[in-house]
Amino acid sequence: MAEAGVAALVLDLAAALWAHLDPSPVERCAIASSDHLTYASLAESDHRAALEAQGFGKAVQDDAFRALAAVNMLHRLASRKLREDVLYSPYVWGTEAVDIAEFMKNLPPNERQMLAGLSRSVADTPGASLQDLQTSERLLRGAQKVGLFDSARVVTQTGTERDFVFSPSLERALRFGPTDVAHERKLFVAHILFGHRFAPVGTGRIGNPVILVEKLIRTGSVGPATAISRDYPLLEAKGIVRVEKSGERGYLHLVKDDVAKDGLELLRHALGDSGGGNASNPLETLWLPGTAFRSPERTRAELPSLQPGAEAEVLNATIERLREETGRKMRREDI
Repeated sequence: MAEAGVAALVLDLAAALWAHLDPSPVERCAIASSDHLTYASLAESDHRAALEAQGFGKAVQDDAFRALAAVNMLHRLASRKLREDVLYSPYVWGTEAVDIAEFMKNLPPNERQMLAGLSRSVADTPGASLQDLQTSERLLRGAQKVGLFDSARVVTQTGTERDFVFSPSLERALRFGPTDVAHERKLFVAHILFGHRFAPVGTGRIGNPVILVEKLIRTGSVGPATAISRDYPLLEAKGIVRVEKSGERGYLHLVKDDVAKDGLELLRHALGDSGGGNASNPLETLWLPGTAFRSPERTRAELPSLQPGAEAEVLNATIERLREETGRKMRREDI
């Protein structure tokens, strides 16, 4: 079994291990460690301190780290500044991992914990407004500078500015390609979310962003609306759309349909499964933690325990094969 396949199977069965099979301390530690690896790259000493606070000793941590490394879920990079290794998940973080760990190492423990929570929030709510995050300006700008999250700015002709934040992992999860291409997608989504959340009522506030973008892709234009005539100068400057003014109102013409098509996928992630609510309550169906979006792991964890029978036997056999595969890789028997 390929390493990536083993890693995916580990994630898929983590909730089952936890809820139904009385996982060992090493397995519990591996699950806790993978959670930290996902939401922030940390210096090894900080990562170990977080696990120690959760009740996992050094020997258990060592075994968990070997297991995670064997299935390619834990990578290390040396930091000369910190004089220790940085631990991170290659499925989430790239070259920015060291910069993030060095930045967080210099923070007091409470601020480090706050930023880890912020990273989790940004990952769970792509397209959230930066101005609405309950964190100090200093921490937000520092986290943004080192790559803990990305942002796209909307600037209207009336002088209104809003920043919308996204996790760097989106570029890998949605396979947008180069960073500049991904930024165009995020910029497009940021403008649609701005029109959905912040455009004044009566000027053309977007009631259902998914339906609007689908129509834009299908017909090539939408409008007229007052908001269109003044809210999209940055998208015009990037050549993504063209605004045709008609008095105080305007029509939005699509120029780069690939940006809109990829942006539609990201927009669905930002809004959850429901698509965007309605004009009377534009915040109703935004993707918020514990509401529109529920991760597969959380759903599985809340399912009732399997009763003895064929299904339980199949699950137990699958997990045993996973354990054997992980053990062989740790012992390097496949080399």
